[in-house]
Amino acid sequence: MMNQRVKLGVFFLTLTFLTACTGKRIGPIKTVFSNQVIDSLLKRSELSLIDLDKAFRKEVFPLDNDRQRSNDNRLFLGDPTSLTVLRDSIYITDRVNNAIMVSTLDGQLVRRIGRSGRAPGEYLEPVSITGNDKYFFIHDFKNARIQILDSWFNYQISHPVFLLPFPFGSSVAANDQTLIVRSHQRTGTLISILSAQPPFQEIRSEFPLVIPLGEQPSALNFVRFAINQQGEYCVGYVGLPYLFVHDRDGHHVITIQFLGKEVASLTEPISGISGTGASSRNSVKYFFYALRMLDDSRIVIAHKTDVFFLKGDNKKYGIELRLKLNPPEKFSDLKPAIRDLAYYQGMLFVIFDPIPDVLCYKL
Repeated sequence: MMNQRVKLGVFFLTLTFLTACTGKRIGPIKTVFSNQVIDSLLKRSELSLIDLDKAFRKEVFPLDNDRQRSNDNRLFLGDPTSLTVLRDSIYITDRVNNAIMVSTLDGQLVRRIGRSGRAPGEYLEPVSITGNDKYFFIHDFKNARIQILDSWFNYQISHPVFLLPFPFGSSVAANDQTLIVRSHQRTGTLISILSAQPPFQEIRSEFPLVIPLGEQPSALNFVRFAINQQGEYCVGYVGLPYLFVHDRDGHHVITIQFLGKEVASLTEPISGISGTGASSRNSVKYFFYALRMLDDSRIVIAHKTDVFFLKGDNKKYGIELRLKLNPPEKFSDLKPAIRDLAYYQGMLFVIFDPIPDVLCYKL
């Protein structure tokens, strides 16, 4: 049985590789459940092909090699995992501090919110944060919940989430009206759409599992998602080169399929890769390292140390800008990869794994 599961994963990744290299859509394979799921999604909308190798790659360097600093030695970043920028402040989840760290735009750490624990307002490995004008939403990973706090960080309520073995992919995204969270996989779907206003009721759930529950490689069920203030959102399975774009009414309007060497490399054996880039336990390489959808409908994706700005409409997308983000030279031997990013006022704020800092790149 285990060999059959491994063969399923290898076959599905090989199928993805062939699709990417030919630029053609392969018909459904009736004997492979996972392929039927993806093929069904691909049939719902127009397909826009993007060859990543054809985009000019511009190298950029951080404004400062050491940004996060404080006059208080109790304020430091241990293991930053995600960030959001609101009202000219950067809010950072930190798994070592078990807290939310607050920084100014120029890198001054000014506040620590929360502590280790299981009570409301306490955290065990917070891994993701987002917010809107009224609320913050924090994925409290080891406590298996999304904590919802008001703009002053007063606890409001918690939403239970599925406790995965590893916190890969997205787990929370929001605008003023809509909250997207990772679903419990036993429901057969991967994301839940909720109201971002009290009582935060669930509206619907979307995106089926591509690998049945309990089978491998289960990491193919990890997803990344992002939403902008207009309500447009996009979703991608982290190990597959497809991005499914939806309008503000929830209609799947276009699918972006990525081509190029990095897509082809998804099928190559994993060796010596850890952290953000792969799940060796499930033999899956990741394509989407970070994902954002901007209010002007542009999409920002990160792969390893590259960032792509995508621009388009309901019929076609293309690459507007490709950047190679160079981390500080002193960390180059660590082979850092982008863990999360945020675009704000012409600047990219970036967390690299395993760098304990938030770096700023001016575009």
